[in-house]
Amino acid sequence: MLAFSAGSRQEVYVSHVESPSQFWVQQASVVHEIEKLGTELETVFTNTAAPEEPYMEPGALCAARLVHTGSRIFFILTPTLLVHGPC
Repeated sequence: MLAFSAGSRQEVYVSHVESPSQFWVQQASVVHEIEKLGTELETVFTNTAAPEEPYMEPGALCAARLVHTGSRIFFILTPTLLVHGPC
């Protein structure tokens, strides 16, 4: 997670936007390494069969292919908090 001081300036790359208050950035200085890692991961997933019994525990690193774009997304499963009743 990136942390910035109030008034500081950072050069970043916006990688995803959910809303004006919720978005993801990477430091511009590492964008090339992130793209290289993505290419390497794509090669691994293209040449590796999916497991019959996927590991689905919190903390597991996962990959999925988006049907509408063919792109892969990578994520880590996190525990959820179940809320009963009105929020």
